Amino acid sequence: MESNKERFRYLIITIIYLIAAAIGVAVALLLPFALWLNILIADVISTVAVFIFSLIFHNASVYDPYWSVQPIVIVIALACAQKPTVTLILPLIAIIIWGIRLTANWAYVFYGLDHKFQDWRYTMFEEKTGKLYFFW
Repeated sequence: MESNKERFRYLIITIIYLIAAAIGVAVALLLPFALWLNILIADVISTVAVFIFSLIFHNASVYDPYWSVQPIVIVIALACAQKPTVTLILPLIAIIIWGIRLTANWAYVFYGLDHKFQDWRYTMFEEKTGKLYFFW
């Protein structure tokens, strides 16, 4: 059974991703460009938002599930603009299943927001790059 602390860490991540999604949707809807370009720009801005939260928490692992959550959001947004066909639905289902599996894997090993709990690879990069870690 999960403790309140464990639920809280997932709640924080969920709030961060909902904020990033809200920013992304707002940007995509406000831009006057083609759908693909609106989504691209919105994704970059959402990516920066999640990255900023990872800096606030001093834990790059806050950013990890973005790579499995955001593709689902993008393909759903693109699919909504299309007429549903089998050739559209089957890859969409595959990407959603892949994203859920990868996100679940992250959730299984996500121990908390403390810097000490971030993925060891980020800690290694930080030690190797020093002050350049922000850009790495």
